[in-house]
Amino acid sequence: MCCVMAADGKIVADEVKAAKRVLELVDSPLSESEVAKTFVEFRARVRSIGFAKELEATIASIRTTLADDNFRDTFRRVLKRIAEADGEVDAQEKKAANLMLTALGS
Repeated sequence: MCCVMAADGKIVADEVKAAKRVLELVDSPLSESEVAKTFVEFRARVRSIGFAKELEATIASIRTTLADDNFRDTFRRVLKRIAEADGEVDAQEKKAANLMLTALGS
């Protein structure tokens, strides 16, 4: 989710709110503080290694961990909601989401 949110060069409040809502909808076991910590860690990694490298690492993770079809469908819906959260699906958001969906074998 973080990569789609950051793909257009900014993470806006509506996207963060949508991400939290999506996590609630999928019954994520992460607490509010764990989600906040994840966002902070993501931003730190992007500052450290750059967005492109973080996106590559995310895609590699997707390829190795998202084998379950039900989870894959959920992941697709999550990406869509996050990309649409700020009212505009930017070309960079589409590109990041498409790379992740390709990693799923979609």
